[in-house]
Amino acid sequence: MSYEAIFSLGSDCTTATQIRRYFKGRPSSCFDWLVTPIASIERILADDGVQFGLRVSACFNGTTALCENYGVIYHHEFERTKSNAVIFTSESLQSCRDKLTYKYNKMIDIARTRKTLFLRYVSGTDAPGDQQLGKPFGADDLQNMVTLLEEKLGHSSFHVAYFRAIGNAYDDSEFRGPVPERCSVHQENHVPDQLGDDEAWNKFFSKMGLSPDRPPLL
Repeated sequence: MSYEAIFSLGSDCTTATQIRRYFKGRPSSCFDWLVTPIASIERILADDGVQFGLRVSACFNGTTALCENYGVIYHHEFERTKSNAVIFTSESLQSCRDKLTYKYNKMIDIARTRKTLFLRYVSGTDAPGDQQLGKPFGADDLQNMVTLLEEKLGHSSFHVAYFRAIGNAYDDSEFRGPVPERCSVHQENHVPDQLGDDEAWNKFFSKMGLSPDRPPLL
């Protein structure tokens, strides 16, 4: 397996953190630092992210920002007051929109011309209204993700790796049979307050033929 690019599909910043740690580079998926329900991926791909940053409201007692159009959480996109209340300004909203639109377009442009590895970490999120939370996630759901990407990219030269986190309250995966073509399932042991099990992620990257000495496009 020789991947020319690697991108996160969420669900949170764990994947981006592990990519940055392992490759010592800056990841460039629009999903890197968002909290992204699986259903939100389809919504964003459907209209190429044109609604990023347009309708944003405070959630979790005002401590972070919810995208009302896509259902993602912009947890790292806005500054906060000393009391941890998220701050919205016209400038910060435009910056959020510009940044995520740029990263989305870059990701899609690269993935359309390069053999790409997509990574999804666990199935559910704590985003309000996440339809996947509490529902089993399995082979059919992975196939839906593959079909969605295939339609958007116009080719099948990519791989979707799904990462389970054993003990994570947001992982409701159930894989009882073979996974779809161009997919693989991996796992770590969830450690509270840590962004991934470094050893498990090192083994994953190595198994996928990826080396820090020859990093793919990020």
